[in-house]
Amino acid sequence: MSTLTDIDTTFSHLSMRFRLPGEVIPTDYLKSINNDLSALNHAYHDTSTSNVHWLLDFVKRDLRIKNGQPSDIRGLAKVYKNIDVTVKVMRGDRQINGYNITANPEFWENSKPMYTFNKQSSPTTDNMQPGEYVFFASKKGSVSQKKNGTVGSEDAISTSEVTIYIEK
Repeated sequence: MSTLTDIDTTFSHLSMRFRLPGEVIPTDYLKSINNDLSALNHAYHDTSTSNVHWLLDFVKRDLRIKNGQPSDIRGLAKVYKNIDVTVKVMRGDRQINGYNITANPEFWENSKPMYTFNKQSSPTTDNMQPGEYVFFASKKGSVSQKKNGTVGSEDAISTSEVTIYIEK
């Protein structure tokens, strides 16, 4: 399936949702779609073929995860709800405490944190929109480790777990 097909599917779901009386698209979902649109805008302006391919692949994977989420009880429209994400920080086979956990969509890895978990590890749980993310474990303002992770999946899992291993 192509990126354009995934975009078409996403906007078909949105269009269907807007047609339902009294339905509202959650702000978190709209922000996550805006992140994908920003990535597409970067791809449009990028002159590096490898960067464009990476950006298109990111958007395709991210939209497939979002489109794989369950429909509402009537089967009419996507739910667009956040997914519970649990992050554990490990050293060897032991969980370690005291790390702040933040995350960004994969495309925005080098930007300031967009998601901050409410409490320190480990573990810590918060909720996020489905998609591809980079998770960061930091202590005293310094990132100790990062890990790519998927929130949700194409087959509609409603919870996700990410384990970040600290080497030191």
